Amino acid sequence: MKTYKYGIKTLIVLIVFSFFSGLLLAQKALDHKLFLERIRHSSDNIYKECIKEYDAYLDKFPNDVSVLIEKCKFIQHAQRDENEYYNPNQEEFDRCAAALIDRFPTHPEVLLFQTTYLWGEELEKVFRNAEKTIRESPKTWSNTNLAALYKAMAKYYYYDADYNRALFCIERAIRMERAILNEFYLEYVRILLELDRREKALNVLISIPDTTKEKWQLVQKANLFLELKAYSKALDIYNLVEQMDSTYYINKPYLASTFEGVGEYELARKYLVADTSRSYGKKDAIIRLLHHDLKYQDGSKCIDSYNALRDLGYSSDPISFYRLKLFFSHPTQPWKLRDLSGILSLLVILVIFITIPYIWILPVYFAGKQYKFLSPKNVYESHWTLKMFWVVSTGYLFASLFAFVVEPGMLYSAFNSSYFDYDTDIVLENKGLQILVFIIIMALLGMMAMYKVNAKILLSSSYSIAKSILIALGIFLVYKLISAVYILIFNFPMSDLANASKILLASTQDFAAMVSTLGKVNSILLIGFLVPIYEEIIFRGVILDSCQRHVNFNVANIFQALLFSIVHLNLFLLPVFFLFGILTGILRKKSGGLLPCIVLHILNNVIAIIFIVTFIK
Repeated sequence: MKTYKYGIKTLIVLIVFSFFSGLLLAQKALDHKLFLERIRHSSDNIYKECIKEYDAYLDKFPNDVSVLIEKCKFIQHAQRDENEYYNPNQEEFDRCAAALIDRFPTHPEVLLFQTTYLWGEELEKVFRNAEKTIRESPKTWSNTNLAALYKAMAKYYYYDADYNRALFCIERAIRMERAILNEFYLEYVRILLELDRREKALNVLISIPDTTKEKWQLVQKANLFLELKAYSKALDIYNLVEQMDSTYYINKPYLASTFEGVGEYELARKYLVADTSRSYGKKDAIIRLLHHDLKYQDGSKCIDSYNALRDLGYSSDPISFYRLKLFFSHPTQPWKLRDLSGILSLLVILVIFITIPYIWILPVYFAGKQYKFLSPKNVYESHWTLKMFWVVSTGYLFASLFAFVVEPGMLYSAFNSSYFDYDTDIVLENKGLQILVFIIIMALLGMMAMYKVNAKILLSSSYSIAKSILIALGIFLVYKLISAVYILIFNFPMSDLANASKILLASTQDFAAMVSTLGKVNSILLIGFLVPIYEEIIFRGVILDSCQRHVNFNVANIFQALLFSIVHLNLFLLPVFFLFGILTGILRKKSGGLLPCIVLHILNNVIAIIFIVTFIK
């Protein structure tokens, strides 16, 4: 009986052991790495079998150039990883191609084969060899091969921006074989556009029937029709693509901006509305629609677009700047209760802005009282007090904020990287307006600062007008020399003209935006003359003067120069701006007025603008 029970227990143990052993073996057998290994070996085996078939054929027909080329192409592509641009058989391909070229260096098909994988100087060498063989043995080249060669040459010269040679080659290819036109017409039209042969480009596009099933090709063709201003033909193709596949991506904002440019505002809006139906980037699409409506549509459409944006949540317009922009454009449109939450947020920010200037004003007030070495030696008869310093400081913060009413997304995107990704044209247009609003507010602040102040402060009590101009010119040259030394010491990229313009205390991008909005003359008047006047009134007038009531000149001058350099928001060039502030502060003290400072500042800005206009596109 005991033997029977023992046998039963042993059997159970063996069954359990067998079960788990089988499970472990099954798990090991189902390991994905083993399957991948099998696939790799299968691929290798199939690859080797194919190579054997090529070799078996070539043993019988060793001079069959077409098959030799096919073998090389197979080695080149059979196991290539297109994502990583890696071919494990690259060395084998190089040997195959080298042997082929060595045996048949002038064969047309071999030369054409080389054009499929070479580039740069090596490809140009192939072109020269091909042209040489055409001259020496023209009968060896069929029209099909000649067309293929000239097509390859056209493609190469097009990407190398040699459009005249590209045009010559593609037209020769088309003459050799008309079918090339259907294959290469997009590139052909782009070449013609680069050479400003628009009428011929349009005729080529029209001559190609829209029978292809390749949606991307049809969209490219439609885009070219748009560029050629053949809008009805472009629309026909876009509609055809949408019929073929309603989910296929078409750049609707691009279409809308094109139709806006020719006054087709309703058609533009149709595409912008359609673009808002997507789930990804919905906020961007609605903002584009709102921007369009504010510029071209009536108030009812504007409020509909704004409400669609606000439906996305409070963060879509957290301080109601879009709503304020709509109010300024269409003041009769109704407000919703939720719109007031943004207004309340804006009021909180304004209260904060009112108190922020005390951070730098109060230290000046107490510095002279607490530390005798900082206090002025004598009572200073200033034209301005710290109260006006507070007014211009608060005004600067308000101007910086309210300038963004022009395009609120530019402000919101600074705090939220996922916010609206602007089109370049919209950025340029709105940035120019933003700068204009800022300049106007600051200029009004400068005028306010002069209220009840003797206008003689704008002149010089110690220098004549001629002397003021000459001294300003001399200091300007010294200042530029010192700035250049600083630039060279810290290896500033002087070869980059766009960066070099910053040395002149001017922003190329800002000036370009201003020119786009106001034109060159008005931009030069504003940046070259108005800005220097109000900045000198504020920094070397209000700030420097009011601070000298409480601290000595050296401390006040350093303080105003530091503020001047900080507001220009360029960390690398902060010492350059600081030096400018120090020099103009000293000039203000020596001259007893603002005229030399204003002249120096005007010289600086005007030279910067001339530099930008002359050297920077």
